[in-house]
Amino acid sequence: MVRRRFMPAAAAQALCELWAEHEVINATPSLLFQAFALQQRYQTSLWDALIVQAALDGGCTTLYSEDLQHGMRFGALEVVNPFAAPAVHEQPAIWQGKPA
Repeated sequence: MVRRRFMPAAAAQALCELWAEHEVINATPSLLFQAFALQQRYQTSLWDALIVQAALDGGCTTLYSEDLQHGMRFGALEVVNPFAAPAVHEQPAIWQGKPA
């Protein structure tokens, strides 16, 4: 985000601090094996499959990604490209450098 100048460094740090307050999904053998299955089924990279599986394990319904196809679904999980569809999902105030 900072390298591509989508947000200032202070806003990126504040966003990471917000993320740190949430549950972390640990990489387990089960997550890895399920990710391998996703990789084969959807022909994605293993890295993307690991992210998708972690989101599924965490009970997420939205996955923000610029790499996966916007609107792609993995069960209840929907992929949203925040750069391709700004009208669909408004950017949080912190992305715009404003206090939350």
